[in-house]
Amino acid sequence: MLIDHNKLKGLIRRNGYTYKSLESEAKKRGLGLNQSTISNVANGTHSPSYQTIQALYEILDMTSDDVVEIFLQNKEEAK
Repeated sequence: MLIDHNKLKGLIRRNGYTYKSLESEAKKRGLGLNQSTISNVANGTHSPSYQTIQALYEILDMTSDDVVEIFLQNKEEAK
């Protein structure tokens, strides 16, 4: 999966989160998201699971356009 890492990192920062504080917010909401997973996805070492995308969508108040731009790009568009 091709991810726009810069857009994801920017969205996390614009919402006032660090990876650690995002993990804390996920725990408060009963979502399974940890700091390592967030870092791995944001830095491109792992592709996100559906559950990870869903948790980020909820916590970061993402729009459907955000999801498409960050997680569902096609390789040609990303060049």
